[in-house]
Amino acid sequence: MAGSLPVYPDLRGRVVVLSGGSTGIGRAAAEQFLAQGCRVVNIDVAEADGAEFPTIRCDVRDEHAVMDALDQVIAEHGGLDVVFANAGITWAKTVSETSTAELEGVLAVNLVGVYNLVRHGYLRMRARDIRGSIVLTASPHAWRTTADLSAYAISKAGVLALSNALAIEGGPHGIRVNAVSPGAVDTPILRREAQTTGDEEGALRRWGAVRPAGRVGLPGEIAAAALFLASDAASFVTGSNMVVDGGMSAYLGGAMSVTEEEAS
Repeated sequence: MAGSLPVYPDLRGRVVVLSGGSTGIGRAAAEQFLAQGCRVVNIDVAEADGAEFPTIRCDVRDEHAVMDALDQVIAEHGGLDVVFANAGITWAKTVSETSTAELEGVLAVNLVGVYNLVRHGYLRMRARDIRGSIVLTASPHAWRTTADLSAYAISKAGVLALSNALAIEGGPHGIRVNAVSPGAVDTPILRREAQTTGDEEGALRRWGAVRPAGRVGLPGEIAAAALFLASDAASFVTGSNMVVDGGMSAYLGGAMSVTEEEAS
């Protein structure tokens, strides 16, 4: 990510749990929280190779495993201040091509997994009277999409609704809840999609050229938005969705069919 990040002094010493922190947006976010002096724990099915933060191996689809992971973090660090629910998968099929079982599989990770983490993170913050912050990774596909990302779009619409509902509930307890919606971002997921074209770099350039910013985003640019939302600089921001898509959702032209986004 070009340029320097703002320093958020309030974040120093805070306990941050994030999912999908082994690669992509989640990895960038973990490193940015670390740079702010946070105590960071990654919840993921895969280890974060070479990371300076610990990973608890956990499948977010498993509610009890998520509860155990959060309790472990609280026992080791004495609290829980920030949750960044970022883990997710993509799914490139139309409605007619997607079976009910396949839809349920996408929802299990992208919606139920997010629900498990933010719900139990929220309950633990509230029980300890922690005025925390919860950030969820949604997507512009939550409100406009393409035919071949049907299940993915459905799951992200649910994430956005969850963010709104929990923001309303959490407000009286001083717990802020917001979403960040990335557009196409240069992550391993997008790279794998680009490789299928036979011209990886050319595909990334073409996909970037169709958006007003003229390029795809960088993981650190999305992470920076999550960092802001987690900090006291956003103290009056809750129930919000920060769109970080290089202007694509403002553009009336054709949308590309591949995203984005968090690598889990």
